[in-house]
Amino acid sequence: MKAFITKIKIEAIFILLITIVISISCKKDSNNENPVDPGPIPETTKIIDHSTWQDKLVSIDSTNFTFIFKSDLLNKLELKAGDILVSGEGYGYLRKVTNVVQEGNSIKVYTSFASLNEAVRDGTFTLQTNLSEQKIQKITYYRQGVKIDTSHMKSTEATNIDATIDEYLDAEKKVHVTGNFSMMPALNCELQIKLFKVEKFSMEYEIGEQIKLETTLELLNLQYSKEIDLVNITFTPITIFIGPVPVIIVPELEIVAGAELNIESSVSTSIDQQMSYAIGILYENGVWSPTYEQNKSFTFQPPTLTAKANAKAYIKPQLNLKFYGALAPYLYGEAYGRIDADLLVNPWWTLYGGANVEAGVEMEIFGKEIFDWPETPFYLFEYETEITNSSNFQYNQPPVLPFDPQPQNNLQDIQTDANLSWLCTDPDGDPIKFDVYFGTSSQPPKIASDISEFSFEPGALQETTIYYWKIVAKDDHDHITPGIVWHFTTKTTATNEPPALPSNPNPTNGALAVGLPVTLSWTCSDPENDALLYDVYFGTTLNPPIGPTNQTSTNFQPSGLTTGTQYYWKIVAKDDHSNTTTGNVWSFTTEQGISLPTVITNVVTNPTQTTATGGGNVTSDGGAPVSARGVCWSTSTVPTLTDEHTTNGNGTGSFSSSLTGLTPNTQYYVRAYATNGLGTAYGEELNFSTLNVQPWTQKADFGGVEEIMLLGFQLEIKPI
Repeated sequence: MKAFITKIKIEAIFILLITIVISISCKKDSNNENPVDPGPIPETTKIIDHSTWQDKLVSIDSTNFTFIFKSDLLNKLELKAGDILVSGEGYGYLRKVTNVVQEGNSIKVYTSFASLNEAVRDGTFTLQTNLSEQKIQKITYYRQGVKIDTSHMKSTEATNIDATIDEYLDAEKKVHVTGNFSMMPALNCELQIKLFKVEKFSMEYEIGEQIKLETTLELLNLQYSKEIDLVNITFTPITIFIGPVPVIIVPELEIVAGAELNIESSVSTSIDQQMSYAIGILYENGVWSPTYEQNKSFTFQPPTLTAKANAKAYIKPQLNLKFYGALAPYLYGEAYGRIDADLLVNPWWTLYGGANVEAGVEMEIFGKEIFDWPETPFYLFEYETEITNSSNFQYNQPPVLPFDPQPQNNLQDIQTDANLSWLCTDPDGDPIKFDVYFGTSSQPPKIASDISEFSFEPGALQETTIYYWKIVAKDDHDHITPGIVWHFTTKTTATNEPPALPSNPNPTNGALAVGLPVTLSWTCSDPENDALLYDVYFGTTLNPPIGPTNQTSTNFQPSGLTTGTQYYWKIVAKDDHSNTTTGNVWSFTTEQGISLPTVITNVVTNPTQTTATGGGNVTSDGGAPVSARGVCWSTSTVPTLTDEHTTNGNGTGSFSSSLTGLTPNTQYYVRAYATNGLGTAYGEELNFSTLNVQPWTQKADFGGVEEIMLLGFQLEIKPI
């Protein structure tokens, strides 16, 4: 059956202007984030300013957003369940207080999701800014072949975000994407809140992008569809105020590349696609609806093909806005070129250009009651147009399949200095060049490109080895004809020598007082540099039993060794020609007198609801240094190091331990422990109980406003 090698080269320039309009409201360009006159803010909104935050905050549990402050915060700011806590620190915090618990000199504030219209009764903000290179805060690369140009980040003038791409989409490195893109997204937003409800929200994206994309494939018959994440660009947070309430917005730009392929031939073409789009989503009278305008133009080079193919390549940017760290609106557009070819139909190939634009909104931050956007993104529009087809062109024919290989296919006993040769012709008399694929795998790698000769010298070959090779013929019209894979086997001319005697044992032969654990190591070589495998023999008899076999490493760590014991071992080396060399028997003796440490458990003192003080005393190290000591505890008996535990230094002597994270009104079991080279010893098991605590709650009525998740944006807000 004839196999086809596929090479696709699609080069396209796409200009994509994307505008999302959610309502008609917009302002003149402004990058200022100046506060405006305060709007009505409910008493339950508690704003912590920068200096108070820095002075009073002790820690944050980022898994559930529990805040620990110094207790004197309550002298400056009253906090109770139902309050909305707001801070402009970092990416911003907007959380509903569910409980406040005082513990010693600190207070623990438990929180849940909140929404912006819980923190603001009446207010408005506007934001207009360009996301230029100078506003990049962080770049996260997912692939090494992507590079963002940061040479103008300190410029006083706004510049485009420019990137280059040179990356493989697959692990086998057969789908190669190269190209570049340039863009400077513009962002415009407006929000109006009245009586704790969002009256109006408008957002506009304007993205002008220029993309040049080239995809090269070297494949056998292939069906392939894959996207890869290339890079994530995080911009500097933007802070906007609704009265005194800070709103934090962080824009993000994600870039994805992809290809969709169904190939049985070689393909080469290029498309210049000029398109502009005005794309919008409108929220009005409780209904979302998409709007868009478009125009387009194309230029192209006609493709060259040899059989059946359907190939599509694209780059897809996605712009996200994060309010208080949570994803809200996002948009992505995909501009592409596509070829559809089949020798059995007429026209037998067609060239297309097109674009897909999708949007999504996760808007819990503004209150669930107004947003019914689909859970998954939907197409704002899809567009594809036929540019041209084969009926408009006449074609030059590709070269014929390379033939008459020397050495002949499947021939045996070939000399190790053999050269390769072949024959090939072109139906139109075009000059031909060749790529040579050669190696020991059934899909050999390319080792030479664009040679004009009908022969090739692969160099010295190994004996008794199967070699695979093929020739790819190319004419000066970019036609490609991949040949079939041939193979031959070289002959054996000399006897292979066995490995050298294993040497340089470690521990040295006859070594005494060897410390535990022990790692055996040795050295060995082969006269022909053949790859070596090793069998390890190890035990307490002069003729030790076999252990691990066929290992490539020159070291081995035996387990279960005891002190004061003599051990014997040897190595058998084997090459890939079935030659073996048995090494000498070596021996060593382990050190004497090691036992587990001795440790005493101290009585637990000063229990509170969540903490207690314990400790112990290591009275003997067992003849080996104590590397770790501490206490372990559990609500079950016989606690070990797999339970909660402390680490309190090393060596012998007394030590004190702080037990934290305990549950109120609970009985615990505790033991001291000490660890040396032989293992871990435990002291006597004791028990204690934590103190009880009476929880309290307080309800607050907020007019039926639902609890909403709110996380990070940077916006400018003006109260109405």
